[in-house]
Amino acid sequence: MCRYRVTKVVRYFIHEYYNCVCVYCKTSPSETLDHVVPLYENGLRGNMENLVPCCNKCNQEKGKQRLEEHVENEILEKAFTCAKVVRKQVQNIGPMITFSILFHSGKIKIKH
Repeated sequence: MCRYRVTKVVRYFIHEYYNCVCVYCKTSPSETLDHVVPLYENGLRGNMENLVPCCNKCNQEKGKQRLEEHVENEILEKAFTCAKVVRKQVQNIGPMITFSILFHSGKIKIKH
């Protein structure tokens, strides 16, 4: 697992990967991201493999608790796959964002 800056773009892609639904109750819209393994138990901050979307209610109810091992492993397995997908999406949009910033700042001119 590696550390990754959780920007608004990363948050957006994580929510999209899960269809904006809470991973715990699977009914409510996701409103926030939760660390599956709590930070105080070595759940690294900024580690996409440990982040999942959830609703505020489930996030409050879970708090700093650990999930049952089989449930936690299942969720972390999907989160690992999500992290790989999100990294590719962020890499793909990186050049577009850079071009957009340079174009709108006037540093790039397009000749017709």
